[in-house]
Parts: sequence; C-alpha cells; structure tokens
Amino acid sequence: MIRFAARSCMLALILLLCALSAGAALYPVSMAAIASLSSAPLRYSPEQSADSILDQRTKRAYSTFLRVGFAAPSMIYMMDEDLKYYYNKSWGLMADCYFYRKKSRQGNGLDIGARFTYRNFKIGEEIQRKHSDLLYEDNRVHMMSWDICFRGMIGAYLLHELWQLYVVAAPRLLYYRSEMKDARTGGDDRAINLVSIGIVGGVGLEVTLVSMFGIFAEYNIGYTPVGTSFNNVEGHQVYVGLVWRTLGVGFTEGGLP
Repeated sequence: MIRFAARSCMLALILLLCALSAGAALYPVSMAAIASLSSAPLRYSPEQSADSILDQRTKRAYSTFLRVGFAAPSMIYMMDEDLKYYYNKSWGLMADCYFYRKKSRQGNGLDIGARFTYRNFKIGEEIQRKHSDLLYEDNRVHMMSWDICFRGMIGAYLLHELWQLYVVAAPRLLYYRSEMKDARTGGDDRAINLVSIGIVGGVGLEVTLVSMFGIFAEYNIGYTPVGTSFNNVEGHQVYVGLVWRTLGVGFTEGGLP
C-alpha cells in the first residue's frame, strides 16, 4: 500500500512537471518581465502616472492655431539710423494664424500661416525741441504688413509643460504711411503713402500652459526698403503674447493614444 502511494505520488509529480513544461512552451514567460512587474511599484513616481502621460500627449497633439502679440516701445525700432533716431516712440501689434500644421508627438514639425503686423512710430517731444528745423509738430509713421510665414520647430517636455523653440521666415508686403501735421505755421498737413516688398525672419519660444492655451516670445528682424532712398524700415522687434491651440490636423503619429 505504501509502495503504491509512493509510486502514485511519483507519477503525479512526473505528470505535473510534463504539464508545466508543455505550458511553458506554449506560453513563454520572461523572468525579467516578472521581476520588472514586481519591482514596478518601487520605481513609481508622479511623472510616470497615467494622468501625467496623458496630459503630455494631449499637449503634444494640440498645435498652434492663432496667436496675438504686443511689442512695447522699448522692444521695437527701425533699422535705418536716421529713422531710428527721429522716430523714437513706437509700439506694435501682431496676429498670425497657422492653417497648415505638421507635427510629431514630440512637438517637432512645420507650420505655414499668415501674419498681420501693425507698427506705430512717432517723433518724441524731446526730438522736436532739439531740432527747430522740424516744422511739423506731429510726425507719425503707420506701417501695416502681411506675411506668409514658414515655421520649423522642435519641442521638449520640461517642468510638466511643452516647450517649443522655432525659427520663422516670411516674405512681406508692407504699406507705409507717413503723416505730418503742421500745427505751428497753419500750413497744410502732409501724408506720404508707399508700398514695398521685403522679407523677415526670427526665432521664438512657445510654452504650453494647458492643452489649448500658451504664451510665446519672438524676436524678428528683416529688410523692407521704402522710398527712393531705400531706407530699411524693418528693425529689431520683440513680441510677447498669447497662443490659442487646437488639435493638429497634420498630427503625424495618429493623435492621442
């Protein structure tokens, strides 16, 4: 009886080993994978949470659609030295819309869009006092420009936000209007209207605060000559503003997971 029980146990053990061997062949299991699963909770961090990963991928799936920016007086001036000296009071506005967007999950890609820029320049009172030969008391220059923008960018996720560094270039159509009001002698006011074509380029940085909104800062410079003397009315310009982001139509990796 004891021998029969021992033989039965031995046979059952052999059958069990055979079954385990067959199961391992059909469904292989990696010991490294098991070890990694068992140790996963020990390596847990908030950055690796599902919500954090989804937030990152959502921000990367959205792309810039509309931006509005402002240039303060100390952030914009003309390149021509004479114009820069006399027209020492200035400010500017810009708005652009990107209708073509091609991006990867990392935020790298290409945008094509249109931009409108308005700049206002004025001869300051201190310049008027220094130069009595300026007969016109109120001297202003209004410049409106329309661009087709080509923008390449690279992105990285830092401090829970998407940071995108970009380079932009654009041909420019410029409307230039100079107004001079004679408030001293009672003469007629004067106005000069010019149209010119030029080119601008620059670099900038966008930071995504939430999926649909962000902020940006951009520096640009260019060459747009006006008049018979071909004075370059472009100059150093720095714009800061807000970004409205929408889901990128040209998202290259299938959108959200």
